[in-house]
Amino acid sequence: MWKLEKITHKVVMMKLGKIVLAMTCVAALSACDNSKPETMFAAQYSVPQSTLDVAAGSTFAVPLTVKNTSTATWDSKAAKDPVVAAYHWLDADRKLVVQDGDRTLFAEPLKPGSQVTMQLKVEAPKAAGTYVLQAGLLQEGVAWFETKNVKPLEISVKVK
Repeated sequence: MWKLEKITHKVVMMKLGKIVLAMTCVAALSACDNSKPETMFAAQYSVPQSTLDVAAGSTFAVPLTVKNTSTATWDSKAAKDPVVAAYHWLDADRKLVVQDGDRTLFAEPLKPGSQVTMQLKVEAPKAAGTYVLQAGLLQEGVAWFETKNVKPLEISVKVK
């Protein structure tokens, strides 16, 4: 009987050790996961017109309306990972010309369900041609909203 008890105790201790190890691994992985919840990345965009004519190399403003459809407040002045508006330029063949356009900050934090019209500061390409201006949001140091399935706003732009 004593031998059976010793084996049973040994088996129990081994299984308990595996459980403790598994719990330690889960805790360690959880502690290392400092990603933002996907609910941060939900927005809707609109502009009064879908086409523009601008001078080559000029700086202009696009009245961009942004609606926060997420569950998080977006703060452009946050010390860590602020949310800002920005843009990309694509050429007529939809090849990337400018990846990271100027940043435009929200004047105030934008709460879930709220919307604001901001003046998106844009610098036009220096070469004349037909382009696509893709406007959207990004959380600095984390991701562009478009990489989280938020479709960027697209405006057809003739640069003269």
